[in-house]
This record gives sequence, structure tokens and C-alpha cells, in this order.
Amino acid sequence: MTRDSVSVILPTLDTTHSVATSTLSATAINAANGVIIPDALANKNNSLSIVVTNASTASASNVILVKSDMYPNALLGNCTISVPQNSTMCIQLQDISRFEQKDGSILINFASGYSGTIYAVAKSAGVVSA
Repeated sequence: MTRDSVSVILPTLDTTHSVATSTLSATAINAANGVIIPDALANKNNSLSIVVTNASTASASNVILVKSDMYPNALLGNCTISVPQNSTMCIQLQDISRFEQKDGSILINFASGYSGTIYAVAKSAGVVSA
């Protein structure tokens, strides 16, 4: 399966380093393809929020986070989340290693007929220069 790629959005800190902002650019979901979020942990601080909208005609559709192929927490299996029709849901990953693939990506599958949009946002980490 060739997955659609969704890049992680890293907000930019303002000059006071107390607020970070970014313009969000959603990607249309093709349920048949699924999604790959490459370098999902490139932000280096284990924060990742995935925002999905459900525009399908079904009352609720499932988003399935695919389990890791390398970490012990993968024993917990895939995670299925039901997203209500005509809604937007933020999925904040608390245990990213449960889903991280060997190449650092995260894979997401969608129920047949799912339509909507997706984007991923993470907190940027690193040394701040004075």
C-alpha cells in the first residue's frame, strides 16, 4: 500500500519564547491509502498531536493507529479511535513508542469510506540561542 504522507508541523516560538504559533495545513484523507507521518519524532521531545476531521456520512468512523514494529509496548496492539461524524478530534499520543515504526514514522489506517482531513503538530525542542 502506498500511503499518503503528512509532515509534522513544528510551531515557531515568538521572541519572548513563551508562545509558539504555526499555520495549519491539513491533508485530505484517502482511506484506501492510509497515512504515514515520516520522522514523527524528529522534534526530539516525544510530543505529537494528530488532528483528524470526519466528513463522512457514517455516524462515526474509525481511525486506527498502527502498532510499533520494534518496541515492547507494541504488545498493546493497534489503537482504534472512533471519530464522530462532522467533528474534529485531537489525538495526543502519550506513549509514542507504542506506534513508532523502525524508520521513525507512524502509520495510520482509516475505516473504509472515511473522508476528512488530517494534520500533525509537535512541540519543537532544542537549544534556544540568546
